[in-house]
Amino acid sequence: MPLFSYGTNDFAASQFGVSGQPTNVTIFTNHDIVYVENTNAPTPTPTPKPTPSPIPSPTPSYTEYAQNANQYQVAKALDGFVGAGGDKSVIVAALDNLTPSQYSQAFAAIMPTLYQSLSSIAFNMANSQNNDFIERMSGIRTSENGDSVTGIPENAPTIQNNGQSSIPLRSGLNSHWGMFTDLNGIYSQQNSGNMLPNYNVMSGGGLAGPVYHWNPNFSTGIYAGYEGSYVNYGGGSNLKDNSVRFGLFGTYAPGGGKGFYVDALAGGGYHNYQVTRAINFPGVSRTANSSPGAGELDALLAGGYDFHKGQWTFGPLASGQYTYFAANDVNETGAQSLDFNSSGWQTSSFISNLGVHVNYFWQATQNIIVVPQINLSWQHEFLQNPYDINGSLGGGSQFANTTQAPLRDSLYTGIGFTVNLYKKWNTALFYNASLGNSDLVSQSLFWSVEMRF
Repeated sequence: MPLFSYGTNDFAASQFGVSGQPTNVTIFTNHDIVYVENTNAPTPTPTPKPTPSPIPSPTPSYTEYAQNANQYQVAKALDGFVGAGGDKSVIVAALDNLTPSQYSQAFAAIMPTLYQSLSSIAFNMANSQNNDFIERMSGIRTSENGDSVTGIPENAPTIQNNGQSSIPLRSGLNSHWGMFTDLNGIYSQQNSGNMLPNYNVMSGGGLAGPVYHWNPNFSTGIYAGYEGSYVNYGGGSNLKDNSVRFGLFGTYAPGGGKGFYVDALAGGGYHNYQVTRAINFPGVSRTANSSPGAGELDALLAGGYDFHKGQWTFGPLASGQYTYFAANDVNETGAQSLDFNSSGWQTSSFISNLGVHVNYFWQATQNIIVVPQINLSWQHEFLQNPYDINGSLGGGSQFANTTQAPLRDSLYTGIGFTVNLYKKWNTALFYNASLGNSDLVSQSLFWSVEMRF
């Protein structure tokens, strides 16, 4: 039972320490225990528990959108742009606004895949010029050893006008020295092992040099020349190449146009490139420019065996050609943080050639010999294995752009003719084509002339 009640809190506050603003205080007693009930005290508000801070999630990586190994490499390099400030923050903002389907386009535009084509173009150019050299030597051998080909005795007389007999034309050597010029035009479509869209290459140039004919079976010479190339990659990207070439060559045919023969060449060159690389994806449109150089070494050894039947010369031929390519530093400008920088790279090619050729000896007049010629061969690439082009974007972390091995087999064809004039001049025109390989379709036209003195 309550001991007493009081309508205000004055008494309770003074006697029992009751606080608050109650309107009805009741004091109870239970034997020796006195307790107070404040029936109108407000319900205390519980103190809220502190909310734990969220654990930060890892920063998203651009590598999540990569579709192949090379895209992964460039995406990883772009991860280093996050939080870097400056122009790199501009690139990050553009990348972060892309949809998932647009990242592949961006990675492809930023990657330096274009530089993979430099060696591919050089290898095709060397292959075309080496095969022209083999064809030209074959035509000269047949035209200058026409008597042995046709079986005409050296002093066999022929009846000319007015009943006068004379010695038939012999197109053999009248002098030891000669000077030759070889002009070419090369057009090809390539794609660097399916890693670049098809790009078009147009080249033109020439070689010249002296030749010394030691005897009817053995000749040597040296050459030097220029080759200019223009490459269109599409989308605003292109390449110009001004290259010089030099070397020495020889041919040996101990049978005087019959039987075994061997041709050899050793040389090199230097390429001076002007590269324009367009970098375009949503939010970014830039152009990177560079002027790298590259050295080249070439070696060719070819041989075969010629059979004769009437006016025809035919037989098997085989060759091996090695080309070494070494690119110098690449230092792009114009694309700011997307400029690619590399200390260079090296790669090699070794192409085997196995085929047949057919020549026809036609003495058109007493002073003119014409030798039409057809060549057909199968080529196999043993090298050009995958290699890395290592570099960085805007001086950031290093990454690798890895090439693919090309398709290794192709069909190489050639058709043309050689003309020997008055024992002092010979000229040749050949059309060649590399077919049957989706990585490379190449066509070339060669015209050469040699003067004896």
